[in-house]
Amino acid sequence: MIRWTLAAVLLWLFPAWAQPACGVGSPCQLTLGSYRAAPPAGWDGRAPLPKAVFFHGARGSAADGMADEGLRADFANAGVLVILPDGL
Repeated sequence: MIRWTLAAVLLWLFPAWAQPACGVGSPCQLTLGSYRAAPPAGWDGRAPLPKAVFFHGARGSAADGMADEGLRADFANAGVLVILPDGL
């Protein structure tokens, strides 16, 4: 329950469209860390999308998660914007 609440707060505070110059290849910088986001192919940048926050494991990073093409493909095929945070 705590993870879902945290994910909802992160999405509310830091929407994925807040920094269009960042995403898969470069991190979106925040005060306490950064995140990367990967929308499904063909997304127009305006239509609402379901979102998923993917938390990497120990010693992992958002960059590592984005490098996993299979992970990104699974979310893209489901039409989901995947967000991978890196925090303190």
